[in-house]
Amino acid sequence: MDPDIIILKQRALEGIVISVQETIKKSESYGTLYGKYKEGKDNSVKWIVEFVLPNQLVKRCGKSIIYERKKDIERAEYFEFKDKVLGTFHSHIPVREEEGLSKLSKEDKKDMEHNRIDLLIGIKRIKKEGIIKENPYLISWYPRDNGQIYRADMKGYYLNKRMRRAILKAPKDIFKVSK
Repeated sequence: MDPDIIILKQRALEGIVISVQETIKKSESYGTLYGKYKEGKDNSVKWIVEFVLPNQLVKRCGKSIIYERKKDIERAEYFEFKDKVLGTFHSHIPVREEEGLSKLSKEDKKDMEHNRIDLLIGIKRIKKEGIIKENPYLISWYPRDNGQIYRADMKGYYLNKRMRRAILKAPKDIFKVSK
């Protein structure tokens, strides 16, 4: 059986990166993923994320967020992908002494839907950039904000009888920025 894969098209990845950058200090980013879902002959699955719709207008309560999908559906009426929801993305930011972990919380697991994906971005404060090693289950980059360097690690999860991780594929040139 081939591994299950989440393919992020350039504009989708750019939308996630921008959403994370805009909210990095203030709050978690959150949004809906749109695109295509393909099942292979050997029961493998490919999710092709073509578009994201960030939602920076969620209510934040302590360690969780309150979100109305109905508002997203209304906003998506104007987009070609409105009927092709694949799942959601969100970030875990550094709060007080805790760093943002790129692992699902109990609340995240409870909110997962069967055959829907969740892209989770863990944000950590760091002192300097390092070398990012190749890992098919992880996409990493270094956002900055007012001199503070962060490391963002994105992982893809889905629920298919049990929680699983998917291989992530995305254009790599989006992170090559001149200094």
